[in-house]
Amino acid sequence: MKRKKGISPLIATVLLIAFVVVLAALLFDFGERFFRDTVKDTEERATRKVTCTSTGIEFLEIANQKEVCYNGTHIKFTVINNDITEIEQLKLIVAGNVSTLNVNLNNSYINSSEVSDPFIYPYDNATYGTIRAITIIPGIRLEGAGTVIFCTGRDITEDTVRSC
Repeated sequence: MKRKKGISPLIATVLLIAFVVVLAALLFDFGERFFRDTVKDTEERATRKVTCTSTGIEFLEIANQKEVCYNGTHIKFTVINNDITEIEQLKLIVAGNVSTLNVNLNNSYINSSEVSDPFIYPYDNATYGTIRAITIIPGIRLEGAGTVIFCTGRDITEDTVRSC
């Protein structure tokens, strides 16, 4: 009668231990990367939230009238940065009754606690329709970040746009 040969119990144990060690190392590496990415993402969101909290703008008011108007071809507005964070860029959103204009305004930096120069931007009534509302969203640059982050919870809106 022929005996079947298999691997010895010692070799089987060594192979099993090696498999478990490799599997544990892979799981540890995955867990470490997952934990690091989660912490980094949470830190970025918390920093953005805290920084946006110290961001605030409002339309300049002269004689109880907000400085936001439309002259038939251009929208004109002036804002005040009334908080401690510098505004790197503004986003202009104009809701017309046909479509919406959504544009990032380059060169719209405003120091903290300062009034901007008037912004003048072209608006085509034929393309977008009658203005229903103008919204301005402040954009900030987080420390060490390369891109501007817009603080959507700190926006200002004017529903009644007067003629210039």
